[in-house]
Amino acid sequence: MRTCLCWLAACALAWAQDPPRQDPEKQDPEKQPKPAAGTTQDPTRREEVDPAAAAAEALRRLLRGETTPPTTREELPPNVEVPAGPPPPPPPPVESGAERPAGAGEQDPDTGPEGAPGAAAGTATGAGAAQGADERTTPPQDPVRPPDEVDQARNALERLLPGAAPVNREPEQVRDDPGRAADPALDPARAADSEGAAQDPEAAAAALADRTSGSTEPLAEPAYPIDGFLTLDYRGRHAEDPGAGLDGTSGNTDQDFTAILGVDFGDSRRHDVTAHFLGRGRFDLDGIDTFNPLNGINETYDNGVELHLWDAWVDVHRTPGVELVRIGRQTILDTPRTLFLDGVRVDSQEFAEFRGSVGGFVGLPTRYHSGHDSGEFLSGIWGEARPWDGGRLRTEWVHVDDERDGQEFTDDMVGFSAWQSVGRSTLLHARHNLLDGRSLDVHARVQTDLEDLGLSLQVAYTELLNTQVRQTLEFDPFWNSLFDLNPYRQFSASLTQMLSSQVDLTGGFDVRRLTDTADEGQFNRDYERYYGTITWFDDPEDETVSVSASVDAYRASQGDDVLAIYGDVTWQVATDWETSLGTDYSLYRYDWQFQAERQDIYSAYLRVEHDLAEDWSARVQYRIEDAAGDLFHTFEARVTWTF
Repeated sequence: MRTCLCWLAACALAWAQDPPRQDPEKQDPEKQPKPAAGTTQDPTRREEVDPAAAAAEALRRLLRGETTPPTTREELPPNVEVPAGPPPPPPPPVESGAERPAGAGEQDPDTGPEGAPGAAAGTATGAGAAQGADERTTPPQDPVRPPDEVDQARNALERLLPGAAPVNREPEQVRDDPGRAADPALDPARAADSEGAAQDPEAAAAALADRTSGSTEPLAEPAYPIDGFLTLDYRGRHAEDPGAGLDGTSGNTDQDFTAILGVDFGDSRRHDVTAHFLGRGRFDLDGIDTFNPLNGINETYDNGVELHLWDAWVDVHRTPGVELVRIGRQTILDTPRTLFLDGVRVDSQEFAEFRGSVGGFVGLPTRYHSGHDSGEFLSGIWGEARPWDGGRLRTEWVHVDDERDGQEFTDDMVGFSAWQSVGRSTLLHARHNLLDGRSLDVHARVQTDLEDLGLSLQVAYTELLNTQVRQTLEFDPFWNSLFDLNPYRQFSASLTQMLSSQVDLTGGFDVRRLTDTADEGQFNRDYERYYGTITWFDDPEDETVSVSASVDAYRASQGDDVLAIYGDVTWQVATDWETSLGTDYSLYRYDWQFQAERQDIYSAYLRVEHDLAEDWSARVQYRIEDAAGDLFHTFEARVTWTF
């Protein structure tokens, strides 16, 4: 509505400042008005115009169904000034058989050449008449209007503009011929509008906005939005042949149903209190079979129903001096190690003096597969600053108390991090962590995105400085399986390059070397990995069909060399249908559905995705896997609702 009313005001101001003029050679000098005595007429001089009055007059005329702008002083309110000079005469009548000018409206025998209601062709009556008309016609008469109608329209315009909500789409162009005004006698709807405009200018303005924008009700945001998603997933797995990897798996079947729900409450930009929830429920459809080799950690419970609460927090915003207060189960991502916490986190607002902030958290460490023990505790504080442009410094301290297997563990980790942006495309990052007073590891990374060259490059270096022994679960969750982790150096690089508008290339490598070769073991050894993928798109805009081929090569110090070649073909059948066929390989894969670890997995898959509705989507996939000699058939059906 705001767009429409501003357009009306601009039109009114343009009409008042510069009314249409005709070629002087075609004007009758005898019919030109004479300047007042003692004055000199300057055709280039323009007098001051009251924009509000001009806009109100334009609004009044449009609400009455008139499209012809006022051309004489008598047609405007007393407080509206118009430029000095002759008013334009009406256009000459079009002779029979003559070609009409481009863009001219069709002449209606009942409305006249300019669409004046009730006028015959060639006459000039009503509000659109100009001086100098045929002497046989009736002299022009001012239209009868209610008292203070202009002021009412102007007040309505002033009230509507400040509080009008933005319209979500551009106003549609009026389909009526701009050279014709509607005849209320022929259009009852507009006749009713004309009568109502005098009684209620605000309602008439809303009706006008409805005709130009398509809706009188703006699409306002909900008072307290609730957004989220719900995913329902069925997965059935069948072991066909026994093999060396999992003895006795032949004929075993496992079926599970999983539901994941994520919900966000409120908008942090508008509300003082918001909330977030993320949880999963898993149901074993074929019951608990203790001896089923397909079981994962989920089947270790006494029943087939398992509920996990991943996130559940409430955020408090706009507290004086505080940027955020978060209470509940949450994930801390900014620390040297990702932490899962049941407690409270507080982030301060930025201090203008050094462009920095501080924060902290305290609570109990989250255990998804066990309850809290009495000896568990987690806390930390941090501070960061941006002392110069493009730079950021951060330091944090994390304290963890853990009790496992009758032993108590206490760890304190201190981290130092720095970031520096170079230009608009390159970021440098470095981090150093200390654990219990000793240097633990260092990490450095360079990332650059050169859009002009279609190149994205990342190079990273990581070094473990001291042997990592058994620590608290937050700092070493894999010790029970991998035992001590000995010092090593690792260098990694990856790049993505657009070779053309239809071809992308992605590749990289990882190289790890033990600091002391004597520390080599099953989970501590040198290795190298090289990988690459090339993808072709049939259309760089729509990407209807894409074909990719990949190579993955591993080489380890103990002779475990692996070379895998696989690919994928994806075809977007329609805007809401997509199908994929391909193969892949993983030297190591963690099965999140069954929460089990598997190695040397070759697989082929067929996947179909479909958008059921605006907020609903579905995916069906069949996969056959060869994992360490065992053959598995897996069928998945997933439905996702986004709200």
